[in-house]
Amino acid sequence: MALLAGGMLLRRRLQLSSNDYHRWLFLIEGIITLAVGIASFFLMPASAVQTKAWYRPNGWFTDREEKIVVNRVLRDDPSKGKSASRSAPSQSRSCFF
Repeated sequence: MALLAGGMLLRRRLQLSSNDYHRWLFLIEGIITLAVGIASFFLMPASAVQTKAWYRPNGWFTDREEKIVVNRVLRDDPSKGKSASRSAPSQSRSCFF
């Protein structure tokens, strides 16, 4: 973003007031951040074992690597492997309605 600010300084020489300079800088940086956030939301996988998608047909990991990832996650926090800690969607909906 420093290059963007440097480029905007050139615009400042073109008689933009300091308020206009900062408005443009925040607007451009905000648009870039929003675009990266939206792209990340749709392109990031749901979990380490669900990395296959239409735009990534082979996934990120091989089967062996997926097993390693799952084992490391379970070793780090064993409660993530217990199915009793998960609730069914119907149970969670009944809490809100």
